[in-house]
Amino acid sequence: MVQMLLLGICVSLFLPPGDALTCRLCMSPSEGSPCRPFSATCSAKPKTQVCHAYTVTKDGKVQQKILGCKPKKSVVCNTSTNTDGTEARHICCDDRDFCNEDL
Repeated sequence: MVQMLLLGICVSLFLPPGDALTCRLCMSPSEGSPCRPFSATCSAKPKTQVCHAYTVTKDGKVQQKILGCKPKKSVVCNTSTNTDGTEARHICCDDRDFCNEDL
């Protein structure tokens, strides 16, 4: 009984805290083009990475969109810049698989 308890404690110490988050991985290089490849994914590691969407719009139309995984420290999430009517937004999420598809 004690051995089983100790084994359970040892195993829980070495398992990662949660499963990796699956994110969509694609790029839409120009206005009106679909995000390709259609079925590519990446895995965001728990607590250190997020799903990410980078979107460039001009006059309300999407000019470019990139979806993927990013380390939390490498991007400033939920920020945007606006220059001469062109807006660039970085949006992050980590609440569910494929959450960056809706950003």
